[in-house]
Amino acid sequence: MLVVEKVIPEVNEVVCNMIRQMFGQYFNNDNSNYNEVSIPPCDDYMVFIKINGSKKEGELILSTGEDTAVNLLQLIGITLDGNEVDRSLTESALGELANVVAGELMTCPSFNDTFGQVNILPPRVWSMKYSKEEEGCIPINKGFSSAVLKGREVIFTYISCIEPNQVQINVRELNDEDISGPFPLASSN
Repeated sequence: MLVVEKVIPEVNEVVCNMIRQMFGQYFNNDNSNYNEVSIPPCDDYMVFIKINGSKKEGELILSTGEDTAVNLLQLIGITLDGNEVDRSLTESALGELANVVAGELMTCPSFNDTFGQVNILPPRVWSMKYSKEEEGCIPINKGFSSAVLKGREVIFTYISCIEPNQVQINVRELNDEDISGPFPLASSN
């Protein structure tokens, strides 16, 4: 069992609470489905937050489909029409969600027991839709993944931890054949 396995239930609980506070929606924690993975779940949008702790370092990643992102924005009065401003608004909202989740996690006992005193780096949002315009790195570390759900809307969660100053392997330009699992890395557009 990875040390970080005990943190994933808190991650999901915090994500559900922050979605309720920010968007007024009640997502459910998928308590029955915690998976040890080597690659985080990939979807249309991925938000990466680097965690630098005194005991461990790691990554917090939230990923979701475009439909879920659009629906969340509509709940706070933002209607999207597919332009560059929409991309910026979507990425900003998802980055802010991940940022408040990371901040709230810093108050959770198992997170503190695992990582120690932490600093979090600002979120980086990566969009599969625009991946041809941007270079992206997917962390390749063992971690735990799960999801929070509301009907057909899903936000995947992932958290990993490694010893401080351990080299983290990043892979660039992966395609669907490079990974196994239900989460496509390449955009279907």
